[in-house]
Amino acid sequence: MTTERDIQNQIEYAHEEGLKEGAEQAGSLIAAKLKAQGVPIKVISEATGLTEQQIQNL
Repeated sequence: MTTERDIQNQIEYAHEEGLKEGAEQAGSLIAAKLKAQGVPIKVISEATGLTEQQIQNL
C-alpha cells in the first residue's frame, strides 16, 4: 500500500526534477541566444554551466 508520506515524497521528487529540467532548458536557450550574438563559447560556458561541446551542438 502506498502511504500518504510515499505520495508526498513522489510529488516532491517530481517537482524537484521538473525544476531541474526547466533550468537546463533555460540555460540552453540563453546559451543559444548568446552564441547567435557572437559571444565566445568559453564565456557562455562559464556563465551557463554548460560544457563547450553542449554549446557547440546548439
